Amino acid sequence: MDKEVIRQYAQKYTIDPFEFSLDISLFCDLVICDYNYLFDPRVYLQRFFSSQDQGNFFLIDEAHNLVNRAREMYTATVTEKVFENLVDLLKDTTFTGLKKQLNKVISQFTSVKEPMLEYQQEELLLDEKLPSLTKSLQKFIDYMLIWLKKHQGYNHKDEIMETFFQAYTFLKISDFYDATFRTGLLYKRGVVRLKFFASIRVHS
Repeated sequence: MDKEVIRQYAQKYTIDPFEFSLDISLFCDLVICDYNYLFDPRVYLQRFFSSQDQGNFFLIDEAHNLVNRAREMYTATVTEKVFENLVDLLKDTTFTGLKKQLNKVISQFTSVKEPMLEYQQEELLLDEKLPSLTKSLQKFIDYMLIWLKKHQGYNHKDEIMETFFQAYTFLKISDFYDATFRTGLLYKRGVVRLKFFASIRVHS
């Protein structure tokens, strides 16, 4: 079942070739895929890895690159700017509730950068995930999941979805936050960038 066979059947029956390939994989003895389908918490194949299966074996090619790839997979960034830009875009709309949620998130960013301004710090490294900010992002996501269902064909779709997915990805990684993670804060040109990353160490 190679790419061409999958394409032909997907085209013939008007189905999603990617989803079709995933369904086919359940009947395969060998699956060849990129690292992220196994290790990336945002896109890994849940049908295989949501529960333990002692019958699965993994052959990792280019394993020496896995540490750096894993750091990337467990790193997420969220910026104050995307929320501010979206508020500006929506200022003439009737999306009052959405603008309110955006401003609540921006308020939390302001709280984060106030001590950085006071002590004139452009960069800061912490070992906590700033619960007040992550909580406001979670409320924003919860609100958006309902809002998106009610507003089909809304204005500024690309900008809204960009903000939504940045917050969603950030929260997804925050679920794994433990003693191996760090929080990086960067304040530049009046804007705060928040980054979660795994401080993975390699032991020989």
